[in-house]
Amino acid sequence: AVGAPEPDIAVAIVDPASCRILPDGQIGEIWVDSPSKAAGYWGLPEQSAATFQARAHGSDRAWLRTGDVGFRRDGQLYITGRLKDMIIVRGRNIAPNDVERAVREHPAVRPGGIAAFAVREGGEEHIGIVVELKDPTPTATDAVARDVLARVADLWPLPRTTVWLAPPRSVHKTTSGKVRRAATRTALLAGDVDVLGQWRA
Repeated sequence: AVGAPEPDIAVAIVDPASCRILPDGQIGEIWVDSPSKAAGYWGLPEQSAATFQARAHGSDRAWLRTGDVGFRRDGQLYITGRLKDMIIVRGRNIAPNDVERAVREHPAVRPGGIAAFAVREGGEEHIGIVVELKDPTPTATDAVARDVLARVADLWPLPRTTVWLAPPRSVHKTTSGKVRRAATRTALLAGDVDVLGQWRA
C-alpha cells in the first residue's frame, strides 16, 4: 500500500472502458481530484479535457486520469502497474507483471528476461510473452515453451496465449533495468528479435 489519501484528495478506481467507478478490491485506472490538480496541458485543450476533466458515471467531479492502475482496500491505495501495459482479454484485465511472475521461476528462464504484453489477432487481444532462455539449446525449447504455456493457463484459462523463446538480451530494458514491454513487442513484430521459435496454446 502507498497509504490513504489526504482528506481533500478524492481517489477513485475506474474501469477505463466503461468509466464506471469500481468497488474496493477491483483493479482499474486510478483517477484523482484535488485542489492541487493542474488545469491541463499548455495549448492542448482536447488532451487536457480528456486527461484532466474526465467524467465517471455517477460522479459530478472532473477527474485527472493518472494512467496508473491499482485498487483500494481498507482505505489504502495499491498501485499495480500502468494502464498502457494492461492486457485486456474479453473484458478481463490482466497485469503483465503477474504473467511474468508466473513464468520467472522456471529453471530454464533467464532472470529478468521476460516481457508480457497484449497482442491483437483475430479482432481481439491475447497474451504474448517473450521469454529469454539461460541456455538456448534448440532441443530443449519445445518442452520449455509448453511448460511456460501451462503455467500461464493454470492462472488464466484463456482462448489463446503465444510465447516466443529467445536468447539472452532479447527483451528491451531501460538503463535502470526495467522491462520495456511495448518496445519489446514492437521489435518482435517488426522481426528485430532473433526468436528461437513461437508456440501457441
